[in-house]
Amino acid sequence: MAAALVGRDAEIIEHPALQARQRVFTVKHPLNGDVRFIGWPMRFSAAPASAMPGPAPMLGQHNDEILADLGFDEDERAVLRRDGVIGDEFAPQAR
Repeated sequence: MAAALVGRDAEIIEHPALQARQRVFTVKHPLNGDVRFIGWPMRFSAAPASAMPGPAPMLGQHNDEILADLGFDEDERAVLRRDGVIGDEFAPQAR
């Protein structure tokens, strides 16, 4: 039976093995500032250790790009926004 201690996020991020293997990354989040997280558990030889994605998209962040790709023009997107079908909740608030 396999067993291991379960640590809290802060303990895990500071673990010497993760630090030595460069598995902890910092990503700039539009609302929360710098966020540290543990990267992928595996590393591929051809990919640099720093090849990590940015933060997860905010709600509605890519509405315009996606809808434009689907053929919605600016006026149609404005109607969807006006009617509350889509929104701009992703906009960072001033802190």
